[in-house]
Amino acid sequence: MGAEGIRRTAGLIEQLGMLRSGTFIHPEERDIARVIELKGMKFSILSYTYSNNGMPVEKGSEHMLARIDTASIRRDIEIARKGDAEVVIVYLHFGDEYQKEPKLLPEKNCKKNSIIWS
Repeated sequence: MGAEGIRRTAGLIEQLGMLRSGTFIHPEERDIARVIELKGMKFSILSYTYSNNGMPVEKGSEHMLARIDTASIRRDIEIARKGDAEVVIVYLHFGDEYQKEPKLLPEKNCKKNSIIWS
């Protein structure tokens, strides 16, 4: 759980040769564009969450999860573009657990910001 769970999961993802999105072990990773090339096109996949399901954030680990924040998302898109990403995909994780429909507020924000960020 918590920071240790993020570290363990990140390690397993990397051992499997997969890429992480939305989690950072070291604060410096926030400033590095993760760009992958597939069939001649360069992509960056950014992921954000609104919470960590009620788990407290341990002091010193605040950098480990990318939170939904308009300024941070714009900054990260800019970093990805500077890293030569032709396509930037942004995933937003929000909503109440075990509910099939999103809350109105996040849905409105997604529609509004998808135009701003594109």
